[in-house]
Amino acid sequence: MPQLAGGPAAQVRGYWESLRTGGGIPWRTAIDPRGLTGALDRVFLAERIGAGLAQVRLSGTRVNELSGMDVRGLPLSCLFQPDTRTELSRVVEGVFQGPRATELHLTARKELGRPLLAARLLLLPLLDRAGNCTLLLGCIDTGGEIGRAPRRFEILRSVEERLLGAAASMPEPVAPDLKPAQGYLRLVYSAD
Repeated sequence: MPQLAGGPAAQVRGYWESLRTGGGIPWRTAIDPRGLTGALDRVFLAERIGAGLAQVRLSGTRVNELSGMDVRGLPLSCLFQPDTRTELSRVVEGVFQGPRATELHLTARKELGRPLLAARLLLLPLLDRAGNCTLLLGCIDTGGEIGRAPRRFEILRSVEERLLGAAASMPEPVAPDLKPAQGYLRLVYSAD
């Protein structure tokens, strides 16, 4: 199986790291697709919908090709073999609750019309508008041809990095100043 070092997953991790202020978790609103240009087809955004469950909200074309359909609105587990989904659930919950940056090394079985496929899945936590860690930025980097879709992965190993101090250093959203401006504007009525 090919080694998947560097590539799109490394670009996504580097971009995500650049958005961390004071070691905190980046805000979803800080994500700019221009920062992910070389990896956009492999990137997805998912939202926590329950304990260990994440629903895909946005997905790149390569992510959709792996499943053979548009995965928006589907659980992230649709890309995995049924017997691997319990482990995936544990990992996903760790991303949200840890919070953790996680890298999964995956494989898809060799079958008729489907060559052996290695993949690396990166899962990175994001803050929603309320400041809660309910979103994740993901990137799936595959080595080799996809073959006949859908492809379902098994987890070979996971590398989970607890983000120490992330919760304590998360930037608070700044409330806008809602005081009305005085003396700069006035209503003028003209009957002409």
